Order: sequence, then C-alpha cells, then structure tokens
Amino acid sequence: MLFYLIDQDFSQAALDCNETECGPRVSKCMLLKACNCSINRDSILHNNCSCCNECIQCLDKQYMQCCACVGLCNPHKEALHLNSYVDRFDQDDEDIIVFDKVALVNKVGTTYTFSALREYSFDRRGQNMKVLEKTHRETNCTVVYLDKCMSHKQCSRQCLILGASMLRWFHTGCCECIGHTCLPYGSTTARCKYCIDFDNSLIFSRQTEL
Repeated sequence: MLFYLIDQDFSQAALDCNETECGPRVSKCMLLKACNCSINRDSILHNNCSCCNECIQCLDKQYMQCCACVGLCNPHKEALHLNSYVDRFDQDDEDIIVFDKVALVNKVGTTYTFSALREYSFDRRGQNMKVLEKTHRETNCTVVYLDKCMSHKQCSRQCLILGASMLRWFHTGCCECIGHTCLPYGSTTARCKYCIDFDNSLIFSRQTEL
C-alpha cells in the first residue's frame, strides 16, 4: 500500500493523494529512495530538501497528479480571480523554490531561459527602461511551457501547482508558467511542444467562466 511507504511528514499530503492513480509511481520513487527525505514547507523554504530534485525527476510526467503525495505541492491552491490572458500569483517562498527545481529537472514541458529585459524592452521605453536596465541587466527569466493545449482555467491551476509567479495563456491554448525573476509577463512567444491547434469550444468555455 502506498501510504505505508510514505514518511510521517507526508501524512497530510497523503490525504490529498489519489492512491489509485499515483500509488505505483510514488511507491517506485520511495523504493528507489528518490523521495526519502523530509519534504515539507519548512525544508523547501530553507533549501534543506536534499531529495527534492531527485523526487521531481522520479515523478516524471505524473508530477502534476502526484506531487501532493510527497508534499511537493499544495493541491488546494486556487487563483483569486482570472480576468485576463496574463495573471500574477501570490506564491509562498517555498513554492517559488520548487518552481526553480521543477524548471531545472522539467518532466512536464519545455524550460526556456532568456534575459529578463529582452522581451520586456518591446513594451517599455524612456526612464522606466533605463532604471530596469540597471536593476535587471544580469537577470535571467525562466519559464516552463506545458506540453499540451489547455483552457485558461487549467493553465492557472497547473501553474499554481508548479509554483509559478505568473502565467501567460495564449489563444492557441499554450500555457506558459513564469518564474519569479521574470518581468511581466515572461515571453510573448508560444513554445508548447504539442499545442499547435486548439479547440475553440475551450475558448468559449473560458469566456463563460469569467
């Protein structure tokens, strides 16, 4: 049984874990000792999670469904509101740290890193840009493009779980989860691996939800 393998620190996370869906994968990761350290909010915040990278890599493409089983994410987080194609999240520091780790290992999409000023410069001019050039000259922006097409609501949910600070949702259904070092709002180019065409009914569905 999955829950006999999970460390005591994971007891609350186990309550939110779908044992049927995640049991085999999480059990394998525990047996491989990929997730056998203290994974909790405090250890992540203080960068004391010695197995986080290995655990993220072991969960592989099931990270979204199963990260709650091992304490890497909070499955109950909800966006306060969705009122545009770009949104900003109020993430905890430990969520931001997890995002950087997920982006490094990345089994859920494509990681893209670029100068934070490169695409932002097209939208900002004058004095503000001069200030930003001084403060962000050496800053890189890291974003994660999720592989599959999805609705705006699904994009928001996935980026919240990943620990992203912002998101950009393209009309094609491509979802870009944006890291905390980026200037608003990441890259303006869609780079989702398997998202070329998109079902227009999902766009209509999103509009009716707002």
